[in-house]
Amino acid sequence: MMIYSELVNMVVVYGARWEIPVTAYLRWLFSYTFLGKDRTLKKLEKIMFSYKEEECSRYAMRWGGCPFLFDKDMMFPVKYMNFENTEVMVPHRMSDYLIWHYGDEWSYIPPHGERESHDAVTVEGITYKELRDDYLPGIRKGRLRRDSIWRKIYSLAGAKRNHRLQYKRNLLLAKKYGDGSGGAHFRKQTQPEGIGRKA
Repeated sequence: MMIYSELVNMVVVYGARWEIPVTAYLRWLFSYTFLGKDRTLKKLEKIMFSYKEEECSRYAMRWGGCPFLFDKDMMFPVKYMNFENTEVMVPHRMSDYLIWHYGDEWSYIPPHGERESHDAVTVEGITYKELRDDYLPGIRKGRLRRDSIWRKIYSLAGAKRNHRLQYKRNLLLAKKYGDGSGGAHFRKQTQPEGIGRKA
């Protein structure tokens, strides 16, 4: 699934988190380049959907290209709740889902001055189509694609090493703040996915 996500969204690196071998990415990138996008993605979909649902303990969800894996019982059986006068489906373990997805403080609303949001850019007096038609011809798509691929290769190749270094750093921080004097700034992490195991 990570390889699929890497190929669907060329500008974001997903597989480094899971230590996907760079050779696996290159194999599928080669197929994508020479056999075509549709054919390659269909092959990957066939592999992804070859598992029987009842034999799997987790579900995979792709949100805008970003892959998520979650326990089946976290989502199902779904519950129905009222949201702004509309009945909507929500995860079975709703609080666990929100913690898993957004962190322990998902329900905390910071004071107004400390809130973060997405930036929006507006250009007055011009439509989106006019802006796009003016902007897109200046983009060198081939170069962007090459740069994105090299960034993915670099990230995937160094993922295991980076995870080990982060793990060691966290152990040192845990020792330093282990007595409770300042540990509020440090959240102890467990050994990252893939360390000590084959990817």
